[in-house]
Amino acid sequence: MRKLLWLVIAATTVVASAPAMAQQNNIPSQGTREMRRPNLNGVFQRDYDSKVLLGKKAQEAQYELADGVAKCLVRRTDAAGDLLGGAMTRDPEYTNLVNALKRKYSRCATADAAGIPIPMINGALAEELVKSSNPTLDDRAKAVNVSKAEPFYTDSAGRSLDTVGRCLAVYSPGLAMKVLQARIATPAEKAALGALFSKTPECGYSVPPSNFSSQEQRGAVAAGLYHWMKRG
Repeated sequence: MRKLLWLVIAATTVVASAPAMAQQNNIPSQGTREMRRPNLNGVFQRDYDSKVLLGKKAQEAQYELADGVAKCLVRRTDAAGDLLGGAMTRDPEYTNLVNALKRKYSRCATADAAGIPIPMINGALAEELVKSSNPTLDDRAKAVNVSKAEPFYTDSAGRSLDTVGRCLAVYSPGLAMKVLQARIATPAEKAALGALFSKTPECGYSVPPSNFSSQEQRGAVAAGLYHWMKRG
């Protein structure tokens, strides 16, 4: 029996509001606030840190495994998007994705991939789905209907990396896509993340948050972009 994948739920903090309809440059910033990490402790915390907060080579290797699982799911089902979960979805605990990897699509959960945090596989799956659609996206959205966009990236539970990822996807979809086009844990990815945050003041961060790995940020951006593109 394959080892059960780790499940990690992102913690949340605070969000702000914006006017009903505006051109991009007129939307006020949400204001920079720290995003807290999950409230984990003891053995689980040490294990989580050892798997997610890794050096460059380890990040690349782990991401490639998660990406392999994602590619396998996309090959095996046209409804792979229905497996996406996490904060601000109908499946916050990733139940559908976990069950799919344990049962119907268990061949995608290779022994090498056992132990990879399920949010990482979720992000890789979102990324694979976005890339497979081959969208043409402006770096910055020309106009945003905030009355529709704000509920998309606002969570009553508070601000989290998930809400920020969604916000970035709304206002800077093309810049978000450039993050996904860069190789994991490379200077190109770092530059793409830096440009995405610095050129999207609406989301309240001028630089990427230091208390989240680039893997986590990339996954949040991918999920945000996928859900925003599929909102209609």
